[in-house]
Amino acid sequence: MDFVNAEKECNKIASSSEIFLKGLLLKSKILFYTGRKKESVHLLNKIVKKKPCFIDAKFFLIKALIETKEYELAETILAKLTEENSSDFRVYALYSYLGKKRKDLKSRLYFQKKAEDCLAECAFVFLDLASIYKEFGMEKESNEYFDKAELLIKYNPKNHNE
Repeated sequence: MDFVNAEKECNKIASSSEIFLKGLLLKSKILFYTGRKKESVHLLNKIVKKKPCFIDAKFFLIKALIETKEYELAETILAKLTEENSSDFRVYALYSYLGKKRKDLKSRLYFQKKAEDCLAECAFVFLDLASIYKEFGMEKESNEYFDKAELLIKYNPKNHNE
């Protein structure tokens, strides 16, 4: 991939007020994946300060902090994010990634189980999709989504604690 031209294009996008922050996020990812991780973290911090509710930027900032071994800062941001977004499996997946980098297997397991809990609670989405496809007369698609919902329900730990 031509990262030099990609970065130039991101600079053009970043100058557009409409999609300014998304352009900066893209630029930070280019910086990150071309080995300029500290620059990426610096830019991500600016983005998050400018728009704290930009969740994708926060998630990538946490990943970048973990990759640059700034574990305590990553954990601080994750703790705040958990308060704001406790039902988002990505929060727990990032905690697990932090555990992986720290070589903490128990932490990884604990947080992946929390992520699993969040995902298991989404079975209703698959059930609704299944019923919509059924109403359209699309039996194959309907059955696929009923199967997905069944798996989520079957493996939801909350269903086994009763």
